[in-house]
Amino acid sequence: MINDLVLLYDSKFYKFLGKFRMQWLGLYIIKEITEGGAVQWVKLNGEPFPGNMNGSCLKPYTGDPVM
Repeated sequence: MINDLVLLYDSKFYKFLGKFRMQWLGLYIIKEITEGGAVQWVKLNGEPFPGNMNGSCLKPYTGDPVM
């Protein structure tokens, strides 16, 4: 959903999965979702990322809000 907090999957761990390595990056905010499932997201400070990301690479953040 729009304005939800999400984490981004770090794809460099796809083949070389480390036991104690962090596989999820950041804490980002969803700004827009297209009909095809592409997601436009921004950093917590409002700085946008160029381009869109596939929604399957994102995971909802269920922890305490940092804001």
